[in-house]
Amino acid sequence: MNDKNKWLLVLGVRDGYDLPPIAKKFLKTADGVIGSRRNLALVTPSLPATTMQQELTRPFANNIDWLKKMKIQHKKIAFVATGDPSFFGAAKILRDSFDHKGMLVVPAVSIVSMVAATIGWAIEDSITLSTHGSDVLRPIAQLVRHLHHGAKIIVIARDGAQLAAIASLLKEKKFGDSRLTIFANLGEDNEKITQLPASAVTASQQFEMDFYTIAIDAIADNNAARGQLITTAGHPVDFFNHDGQITKPETRAIILSKLQPAPKKILWDIGAGAGSVTIEWALCGGQAVAVEEKKNRYDNIITNIAQFGLQNHVIAINESAEKFLANKKNQQPDVVFVGGGVSNKKLMTMAWRSLPSHGRLVSASHSVEGQMAQHEHQQQWGGDIMTISIAEKKAMTNSKKFHAMTTQQQTTLHIVDKK
Repeated sequence: MNDKNKWLLVLGVRDGYDLPPIAKKFLKTADGVIGSRRNLALVTPSLPATTMQQELTRPFANNIDWLKKMKIQHKKIAFVATGDPSFFGAAKILRDSFDHKGMLVVPAVSIVSMVAATIGWAIEDSITLSTHGSDVLRPIAQLVRHLHHGAKIIVIARDGAQLAAIASLLKEKKFGDSRLTIFANLGEDNEKITQLPASAVTASQQFEMDFYTIAIDAIADNNAARGQLITTAGHPVDFFNHDGQITKPETRAIILSKLQPAPKKILWDIGAGAGSVTIEWALCGGQAVAVEEKKNRYDNIITNIAQFGLQNHVIAINESAEKFLANKKNQQPDVVFVGGGVSNKKLMTMAWRSLPSHGRLVSASHSVEGQMAQHEHQQQWGGDIMTISIAEKKAMTNSKKFHAMTTQQQTTLHIVDKK
């Protein structure tokens, strides 16, 4: 690591830790530094008296604008952050705004490392989340998709209000017995460590500090809560708000296997219904657009997105599929799933044309007419057709002793990759 030809130092600091030589060397020749008042105080002893100091302001975009001005003026600047700037910190935002080749990132120990060391957890056995920052990018509800009995979760929270909201969410999901270890100013002279069950935290409780980190030892209140988390596709229907029209979990799991979700891949879910397929896709790390024309179903999608904390992964659109597909400004998808409208030849053609080379189209139908249309699509575009039948045991008519396996839902899928 060296600072040759670097104009921007992204420096992690922490009270009680000495700056590494490369950071001290950069600071000696820096034209200016930017950071919180607290972090600026930590680097001031290493700065020449003439170095310009700039406090961070809100919104954060203002600080980016200031850095851009400094870059145009060929200034050498240090951005001072807490802990490891590449771990839920400013480094990601700065890399999105500036060429990383001109940046030098020097981390200090992260708060997660300190928490794990203090409480005796291994980081690789823990889930790490941040709710510090945007409520859309880092919603508290993201905790839900990681919550299971025995989970060890470390959350970097913004303030006491978030701490109370996290405890409230745990109680709502029947995890009120979970043990919370709450850290404030960890590693400093005025550090405060509090341990209590989530059920003991109230909204009216006064928390005098900001920037809490919370270690959650998740304990389910009952057997029902123990089975809450599904780590594969196929969440129960009662996990979703819906109007009765929702894909069965078993069918949904197979559909997801054909959609082949992966982080950063983009899905268009056309005729999304309750958005259950979209939600499952996003839980795998993908990005998605759920298109639903009916307002009540669109409202359910919005609710379901929020319940899983997926606002940063899913966009819901309340308009007709054809209108959406006709919009040339949409970011091109990797995969299109048509769950409603398979018999509409125009819609299907638009969906097919929206895909790039090597994109995938998956359609699902429950009707004979839809299946006939899918066979026509296969003749035109190729691909595979499969039918999924879900049968359940039902008592036979006029019999208390014998049962029959009765098909509850039959779904035909057409899966085709664009050459």
